[in-house]
Amino acid sequence: MDGDLTARVFWIAAWTASALACATPGAAHPAPAAAVASSAPLPPPSPVFAGTPLTDAEEVEVRQRLADALVAERSWEAALPHLRWLRQQHGGRWPVLLDFAQAVYLVRADGAAALAALEEALLLKPINPRAMLLMGQILEDQGEGARARLAYAQVLRWRPDEAQAALNLARLLRFDEPAEARRLYESIVQRDPRHLVALFELASLAEREGRLEDAEQRYRQLQALHPDVLTGQLQLVRFFQRTQQPERARAAERELERSRGRRPGARAR
Repeated sequence: MDGDLTARVFWIAAWTASALACATPGAAHPAPAAAVASSAPLPPPSPVFAGTPLTDAEEVEVRQRLADALVAERSWEAALPHLRWLRQQHGGRWPVLLDFAQAVYLVRADGAAALAALEEALLLKPINPRAMLLMGQILEDQGEGARARLAYAQVLRWRPDEAQAALNLARLLRFDEPAEARRLYESIVQRDPRHLVALFELASLAEREGRLEDAEQRYRQLQALHPDVLTGQLQLVRFFQRTQQPERARAAERELERSRGRRPGARAR
Protein backbone atom coordinates (compact mmCIF):
# COMPACT_ATOMS: atom_id res chain seq x y z
CA MET A 1 0.00 0.00 0.00
CA ASP A 2 1.33 3.45 -0.94
CA GLY A 3 0.79 4.92 2.53
CA ASP A 4 2.67 2.04 4.14
CA LEU A 5 5.64 2.63 1.83
CA THR A 6 5.74 6.30 2.80
CA ALA A 7 5.51 5.33 6.47
CA ARG A 8 8.56 3.11 6.01
CA VAL A 9 10.49 6.06 4.54
CA PHE A 10 9.54 8.15 7.56
CA TRP A 11 10.57 5.39 9.97
CA ILE A 12 13.95 4.95 8.32
CA ALA A 13 14.54 8.66 8.92
CA ALA A 14 13.36 8.30 12.50
CA TRP A 15 15.67 5.34 13.13
CA THR A 16 18.61 7.25 11.68
CA ALA A 17 17.86 10.13 14.04
CA SER A 18 17.22 7.90 17.05
CA ALA A 19 20.92 7.40 17.71
CA LEU A 20 21.04 11.08 18.59
CA ALA A 21 18.44 10.49 21.30
CA CYS A 22 21.02 8.45 23.20
CA ALA A 23 23.45 11.37 23.43
CA THR A 24 24.05 12.83 26.86
CA PRO A 25 22.01 16.08 27.20
CA GLY A 26 24.21 19.09 27.82
CA ALA A 27 27.46 17.14 27.40
CA ALA A 28 30.47 19.14 26.28
CA HIS A 29 31.30 18.69 22.60
CA PRO A 30 34.45 16.52 22.43
CA ALA A 31 37.50 17.50 20.45
CA PRO A 32 37.70 16.03 16.95
CA ALA A 33 39.05 12.47 16.93
CA ALA A 34 41.98 13.42 14.67
CA ALA A 35 43.07 16.09 17.13
CA VAL A 36 42.91 13.68 20.06
CA ALA A 37 44.83 10.97 18.18
CA SER A 38 47.57 13.36 17.03
CA SER A 39 48.02 14.87 20.49
CA ALA A 40 48.54 11.47 22.15
CA PRO A 41 49.02 8.65 19.64
CA LEU A 42 48.24 5.18 20.95
CA PRO A 43 48.89 1.69 19.67
CA PRO A 44 45.77 -0.08 18.43
CA PRO A 45 43.80 -1.88 21.17
CA SER A 46 44.95 -5.46 21.56
CA PRO A 47 43.36 -8.59 23.06
CA VAL A 48 46.56 -8.84 25.15
CA PHE A 49 45.06 -6.23 27.46
CA ALA A 50 41.99 -8.38 28.20
CA GLY A 51 41.81 -9.34 31.85
CA THR A 52 44.98 -7.50 32.89
CA PRO A 53 44.91 -4.91 35.69
CA LEU A 54 44.88 -1.31 34.59
CA THR A 55 48.26 0.31 35.17
CA ASP A 56 48.22 3.42 32.99
CA ALA A 57 45.53 5.95 33.95
CA GLU A 58 46.77 8.32 31.26
CA GLU A 59 46.11 5.73 28.55
CA VAL A 60 42.58 5.23 29.86
CA GLU A 61 41.98 8.98 29.72
CA VAL A 62 43.26 9.31 26.16
CA ARG A 63 41.33 6.28 24.93
CA GLN A 64 38.18 7.66 26.55
CA ARG A 65 38.64 11.02 24.86
CA LEU A 66 39.29 9.32 21.53
CA ALA A 67 36.25 7.08 21.91
CA ASP A 68 34.07 10.06 22.86
CA ALA A 69 35.27 11.97 19.79
CA LEU A 70 34.64 9.05 17.44
CA VAL A 71 31.17 8.44 18.88
CA ALA A 72 30.35 12.13 18.45
CA GLU A 73 31.43 11.83 14.81
CA ARG A 74 29.34 8.63 14.42
CA SER A 75 32.52 6.76 13.49
CA TRP A 76 31.24 3.63 15.18
CA GLU A 77 33.63 1.16 13.55
CA ALA A 78 36.68 3.19 14.56
CA ALA A 79 35.28 3.71 18.06
CA LEU A 80 34.45 0.05 18.73
CA PRO A 81 38.00 -1.23 19.49
CA HIS A 82 38.57 1.59 21.98
CA LEU A 83 35.20 1.05 23.62
CA ARG A 84 35.88 -2.67 23.90
CA TRP A 85 39.25 -1.94 25.53
CA LEU A 86 37.69 0.55 27.94
CA ARG A 87 34.99 -1.93 28.85
CA GLN A 88 37.56 -4.58 29.66
CA GLN A 89 39.80 -2.23 31.61
CA HIS A 90 37.30 0.14 33.16
CA GLY A 91 33.92 -1.58 32.82
CA GLY A 92 32.40 0.08 35.88
CA ARG A 93 31.30 3.15 33.91
CA TRP A 94 27.82 2.84 32.45
CA PRO A 95 28.29 5.42 29.64
CA VAL A 96 31.13 3.26 28.27
CA LEU A 97 28.82 0.25 28.30
CA LEU A 98 26.10 2.23 26.54
CA ASP A 99 28.42 3.43 23.77
CA PHE A 100 29.91 -0.06 23.41
CA ALA A 101 26.42 -1.57 23.06
CA GLN A 102 25.48 0.87 20.33
CA ALA A 103 28.78 0.42 18.48
CA VAL A 104 28.85 -3.39 18.63
CA TYR A 105 25.27 -3.55 17.34
CA LEU A 106 25.71 -1.04 14.53
CA VAL A 107 29.08 -2.40 13.38
CA ARG A 108 28.82 -6.13 14.12
CA ALA A 109 25.02 -6.60 14.41
CA ASP A 110 25.83 -8.47 17.64
CA GLY A 111 22.56 -8.20 19.53
CA ALA A 112 23.62 -10.57 22.31
CA ALA A 113 26.76 -8.55 23.13
CA ALA A 114 24.85 -5.27 22.94
CA LEU A 115 22.04 -6.44 25.22
CA ALA A 116 24.54 -7.90 27.72
CA ALA A 117 26.35 -4.56 27.90
CA LEU A 118 23.06 -2.72 28.40
CA GLU A 119 22.07 -5.08 31.20
CA GLU A 120 25.40 -4.30 32.88
CA ALA A 121 24.73 -0.57 32.45
CA LEU A 122 21.29 -0.95 34.07
CA LEU A 123 22.84 -2.79 37.03
CA LEU A 124 25.22 0.12 37.54
CA LYS A 125 22.53 2.78 37.00
CA PRO A 126 19.08 1.19 37.40
CA ILE A 127 17.09 4.30 36.47
CA ASN A 128 18.63 4.73 33.06
CA PRO A 129 16.31 5.91 30.26
CA ARG A 130 19.10 6.01 27.68
CA ALA A 131 20.09 2.39 28.20
CA MET A 132 16.48 1.20 28.31
CA LEU A 133 15.59 3.11 25.13
CA LEU A 134 18.51 1.58 23.25
CA MET A 135 17.59 -1.85 24.61
CA GLY A 136 14.06 -1.42 23.30
CA GLN A 137 15.32 -0.39 19.86
CA ILE A 138 17.61 -3.41 19.60
CA LEU A 139 14.88 -5.78 20.81
CA GLU A 140 12.43 -4.31 18.30
CA ASP A 141 14.97 -4.59 15.50
CA GLN A 142 15.43 -8.27 16.37
CA GLY A 143 11.69 -8.91 16.20
CA GLU A 144 11.06 -9.08 19.95
CA GLY A 145 8.17 -6.65 19.95
CA ALA A 146 6.67 -7.67 23.29
CA ARG A 147 9.93 -7.09 25.17
CA ALA A 148 10.52 -3.86 23.24
CA ARG A 149 7.10 -2.58 24.35
CA LEU A 150 8.00 -3.20 27.98
CA ALA A 151 11.29 -1.36 27.55
CA TYR A 152 9.70 1.69 25.90
CA ALA A 153 6.94 1.78 28.51
CA GLN A 154 9.57 1.75 31.27
CA VAL A 155 11.39 4.67 29.64
CA LEU A 156 8.14 6.66 29.64
CA ARG A 157 7.55 5.87 33.31
CA TRP A 158 10.95 7.32 34.08
CA ARG A 159 10.77 10.16 31.58
CA PRO A 160 7.19 10.86 30.36
CA ASP A 161 8.31 13.47 27.82
CA GLU A 162 10.77 11.15 26.02
CA ALA A 163 9.48 11.57 22.46
CA GLN A 164 11.54 8.78 20.90
CA ALA A 165 10.22 6.19 23.36
CA ALA A 166 6.65 7.41 22.82
CA LEU A 167 7.12 7.26 19.05
CA ASN A 168 8.56 3.75 19.14
CA LEU A 169 5.89 2.43 21.51
CA ALA A 170 3.10 3.98 19.42
CA ARG A 171 4.51 2.31 16.31
CA LEU A 172 4.25 -1.09 18.01
CA LEU A 173 0.71 -0.40 19.25
CA ARG A 174 -0.82 1.29 16.22
CA PHE A 175 -2.55 -1.87 14.87
CA ASP A 176 -3.33 -3.76 18.10
CA GLU A 177 -4.11 -0.80 20.37
CA PRO A 178 -4.85 2.18 18.09
CA ALA A 179 -6.44 4.29 20.85
CA GLU A 180 -3.28 4.11 22.98
CA ALA A 181 -1.11 4.73 19.91
CA ARG A 182 -3.20 7.80 19.09
CA ARG A 183 -2.78 9.09 22.65
CA LEU A 184 0.99 8.72 22.39
CA TYR A 185 1.16 10.44 18.99
CA GLU A 186 -1.03 13.28 20.28
CA SER A 187 1.23 13.71 23.30
CA ILE A 188 4.19 14.09 20.94
CA VAL A 189 2.37 16.65 18.76
CA GLN A 190 1.30 18.57 21.84
CA ARG A 191 4.96 19.10 22.72
CA ASP A 192 6.12 19.47 19.11
CA PRO A 193 3.31 20.59 16.76
CA ARG A 194 5.54 20.12 13.70
CA HIS A 195 6.59 16.52 14.47
CA LEU A 196 6.49 14.95 11.02
CA VAL A 197 6.15 11.25 11.88
CA ALA A 198 3.54 11.78 14.60
CA LEU A 199 1.43 13.97 12.32
CA PHE A 200 1.61 11.43 9.50
CA GLU A 201 0.69 8.54 11.80
CA LEU A 202 -2.28 10.43 13.27
CA ALA A 203 -3.56 10.98 9.74
CA SER A 204 -2.98 7.32 8.84
CA LEU A 205 -4.75 6.11 11.98
CA ALA A 206 -7.77 8.27 11.25
CA GLU A 207 -7.87 6.98 7.66
CA ARG A 208 -7.63 3.32 8.70
CA GLU A 209 -10.44 3.82 11.23
CA GLY A 210 -12.70 5.43 8.60
CA ARG A 211 -12.62 8.89 10.19
CA LEU A 212 -12.06 10.51 6.80
CA GLU A 213 -12.82 14.11 7.80
CA ASP A 214 -10.32 13.87 10.63
CA ALA A 215 -7.81 12.19 8.30
CA GLU A 216 -8.19 14.95 5.70
CA GLN A 217 -7.72 17.59 8.38
CA ARG A 218 -4.55 15.85 9.56
CA TYR A 219 -3.16 15.55 6.03
CA ARG A 220 -3.91 19.24 5.42
CA GLN A 221 -2.10 20.07 8.67
CA LEU A 222 0.83 18.01 7.45
CA GLN A 223 0.66 19.83 4.10
CA ALA A 224 0.69 23.24 5.78
CA LEU A 225 3.56 22.45 8.13
CA HIS A 226 5.65 20.38 5.68
CA PRO A 227 4.78 21.61 2.18
CA ASP A 228 7.58 19.73 0.44
CA VAL A 229 6.56 17.06 -2.05
CA LEU A 230 7.03 13.84 -0.08
CA THR A 231 5.74 14.78 3.34
CA GLY A 232 3.06 17.33 2.63
CA GLN A 233 1.13 18.02 -0.52
CA LEU A 234 1.71 14.64 -2.14
CA GLN A 235 0.19 12.88 0.87
CA LEU A 236 -3.03 14.84 0.42
CA VAL A 237 -3.19 13.80 -3.26
CA ARG A 238 -2.68 10.17 -2.36
CA PHE A 239 -5.24 10.32 0.43
CA PHE A 240 -7.91 11.45 -2.05
CA GLN A 241 -6.84 8.71 -4.47
CA ARG A 242 -7.03 5.99 -1.82
CA THR A 243 -10.46 7.16 -0.65
CA GLN A 244 -11.94 7.19 -4.18
CA GLN A 245 -12.25 10.97 -4.52
CA PRO A 246 -10.81 11.47 -8.03
CA GLU A 247 -11.96 15.06 -8.54
CA ARG A 248 -10.45 16.22 -5.27
CA ALA A 249 -7.32 14.23 -6.04
CA ARG A 250 -6.95 15.99 -9.40
CA ALA A 251 -7.53 19.39 -7.79
CA ALA A 252 -4.90 18.66 -5.12
CA GLU A 253 -2.54 17.41 -7.83
CA ARG A 254 -2.96 20.63 -9.81
CA GLU A 255 -2.18 22.61 -6.67
CA LEU A 256 0.87 20.43 -6.12
CA GLU A 257 2.11 21.06 -9.66
CA ARG A 258 1.59 24.81 -9.29
CA SER A 259 3.59 24.79 -6.06
CA ARG A 260 6.41 22.98 -7.88
CA GLY A 261 6.47 25.63 -10.59
CA ARG A 262 5.08 23.45 -13.37
CA ARG A 263 2.13 24.00 -15.66
CA PRO A 264 -0.75 21.80 -14.43
CA GLY A 265 -0.80 18.58 -16.48
CA ALA A 266 2.82 18.95 -17.61
CA ARG A 267 4.96 15.82 -17.32
CA ALA A 268 7.58 15.87 -14.58
CA ARG A 269 11.16 15.62 -15.82
